[in-house]
Amino acid sequence: MAKVKLTIAEPTEEEKKALLEEEPTDAFEPAVEGEQADAPQKKSAAAKGGSAKGAASAAGKKEQPVQGLAAWLSKVAPNHENALLGGLLGLAVAVLMFVAGFWRTLFVVVMVTIGVAIGQYLDGTPKIVNFIRRVIAEFRGNN
Repeated sequence: MAKVKLTIAEPTEEEKKALLEEEPTDAFEPAVEGEQADAPQKKSAAAKGGSAKGAASAAGKKEQPVQGLAAWLSKVAPNHENALLGGLLGLAVAVLMFVAGFWRTLFVVVMVTIGVAIGQYLDGTPKIVNFIRRVIAEFRGNN
């Protein structure tokens, strides 16, 4: 296997000063003309316990990457978004099987499923838990 050496150049003093003077921005939020100067003031007002409008806009910002992914999927594979996601998931599992092996991959899949089930249960939509309960009830009913 070939080894790759990665070197990272050290920033100059001017670049360091420029980085320190920059205001941090959200990586997923595109800058709109005239909005960048107002952004720190809006953030500080929301951080100080601002209005419900500020909280609602903050909640909307968390969903932007998901909406962006959904838009991209609709553009790339119209009417086949779930098939594309399933294919990507299958590719990831196949690569994991080649790299880690069957049993380790199975362990990862089981742990992810348990994690999703716990998350769904805490969110109030326990689809996986309900499915398991339904399967167990059918199994007990058939014996």
